[in-house]
Amino acid sequence: IEFVTQIAGPPPYAVTTAGGSSTLVALGSGSGWLASFALHDALRRDAKPLVAALQAMGKRVILLSGDAPAPVNDVALRLGIAEAHANVTAPCKLEFVRTLQRQGAVVAMIGDGINDAPVLAGADVSIALDSGAALAKIHADIVMMAPRLLALHQAVLVARRALRVIKQNLLWAFAYNFTAIPLAALGLVTPWMAALGMSVSSLLVIVNALRLSRKTTPKTLPFDAAPALEGV
Repeated sequence: IEFVTQIAGPPPYAVTTAGGSSTLVALGSGSGWLASFALHDALRRDAKPLVAALQAMGKRVILLSGDAPAPVNDVALRLGIAEAHANVTAPCKLEFVRTLQRQGAVVAMIGDGINDAPVLAGADVSIALDSGAALAKIHADIVMMAPRLLALHQAVLVARRALRVIKQNLLWAFAYNFTAIPLAALGLVTPWMAALGMSVSSLLVIVNALRLSRKTTPKTLPFDAAPALEGV
């Protein structure tokens, strides 16, 4: 909260804010306004490094918010997000995501508010913060228990590694069966050799998959990422 202005006397009242990026909230009673609050968004320390890391990976980062244009544009500018949309209602957020999906995009949505529940349910991958609304967490595929946003960057790296390992295992299984089955049909492979080969093939697939258990750490962290790992 940037400031609180006490208001006295009969209406109307003139309210000013310290900068266009603040969101004004007024408190009143039956007799008129009592106070006004200028709210200013405080960014998490690892928000900007996360955006930079995702953009470096070729991801398109979009900010959708129901807030007024001034604070939304201010946050987008501070985070380095080129595409930001303000005054977006919950149905409009969902329609925006569906439009991206119709264009062939795979959409990952991050949200923590009640109005984010519909779009979280409609996204291909949805992520909610543990500190967010319960309704958002119910509709999310992933709930971040840790407060570190950079964990999302690590999750993307793990997902990419997992996809590579899956493709490698499928390729190996196809190559093995394409070679072994014709040989077995021609009688060139004895039963004990076939059993041994199948066991070795399965072992190789398991060992290759176990590589995913190794800790995934980005080779290079975005600027300000190191101190951000320590806080919220």
